[in-house]
Amino acid sequence: MAKERLLKKIRSIIQEEGQISFDRYMDLALYDPEEGYYSGELNIGFEKGDYYTAPHLHPLFGTLVAKQVLEMIRLLGEGPCALIELGAGKGLLAYDVLSFLRKNAGEAFDRLRYILVERSARMRELQERRLSPWKEKIEWCADLSAMVSDRVRGCVLSNEFFDALPVHRLLLRGDQIQEIYVANARAGFTEVLGQVSSDLLRQKVEALEFKPKTPTMIEVNLLAPRWLEAIARSLDRGFVITIDYGHLAHDLYSQRRPRGTLLCYYRHTVSEDPYERVGEQDITSHVNFTDLIRTGEQAGMGTVGFSDQTHFLMGLGIAQEMERIVSQGAATAQGEREFLALKQLIDPAGMGRVFKVLVQSKNIEGKGLAGMTYRPFFPEAITR
Repeated sequence: MAKERLLKKIRSIIQEEGQISFDRYMDLALYDPEEGYYSGELNIGFEKGDYYTAPHLHPLFGTLVAKQVLEMIRLLGEGPCALIELGAGKGLLAYDVLSFLRKNAGEAFDRLRYILVERSARMRELQERRLSPWKEKIEWCADLSAMVSDRVRGCVLSNEFFDALPVHRLLLRGDQIQEIYVANARAGFTEVLGQVSSDLLRQKVEALEFKPKTPTMIEVNLLAPRWLEAIARSLDRGFVITIDYGHLAHDLYSQRRPRGTLLCYYRHTVSEDPYERVGEQDITSHVNFTDLIRTGEQAGMGTVGFSDQTHFLMGLGIAQEMERIVSQGAATAQGEREFLALKQLIDPAGMGRVFKVLVQSKNIEGKGLAGMTYRPFFPEAITR
């Protein structure tokens, strides 16, 4: 069931304006402060959730990410350091990262502050409750403007953040570019085609040099580069770790995906219909990592490495941890569950290959980072 008040609100906005761009519709469906999907009890998990993320599979994911963060903090040297997490959800990753750093970072933990960038008041409430053991170390900010107000040394971390940012949807055929808008229908909503809504959006599409012979839908995320530009401005010296599902542009935009990559999640079922269960289902789109790489370079950041989740976690020691679990408790049901959960994280037919890891840096060299030890992509693939 859709949230009726949210439906009425969106329909009222469309009634006044005639039609709205899909990115605006998606923003309302996900982020409306009263009725949007992320304003309520976020349904993430295995039994009653709509989907699950890597931190739900096993706390070792957060431990391994924390190992990479600690390596970066030590490269930064002495002085105050910040770890900024974008869109922390229920705070599971933050909890696992802080648990590891408290035990293993030594004096570096004492000079660390953890900043969570969170738009949802409900999510912040859940984070505050889960992260209460470290409340003196944690700060919150709501948006980009708060981030750029203070230049920091440290690391910016995100896990499944960029995929949930609102996107524009377009229909391409040859040289023809049309944008998909949302209009009211007798029951619910319908899609209508129109001119591209901004010069910037048209420039982004034309820069792809993708001219399919048959009608092909694509998504373009204009917010992702804005976030990355703001991160680059706020970062005086440090690293950016982006973990998300997506592809480089030449793989993402393809006639193999005639309907694009937009997906909706509700109680572990997947659909391509963003107009049902409005406010009750998650809506996501695959990340264009080429755009993040180029935006970072234009903003003064270097590309340290680009990998998939399998190779990133292998570099940080997940194989050794899996061997330890086998030796200590594989004969038990709990040990078997742990092993299978960790296997999911690196499964090349699933999360291990679909999820990518991009590491960028500013004013510091990042050579030799453990998570970038194994690189499944040739350097020239990143620059295509």
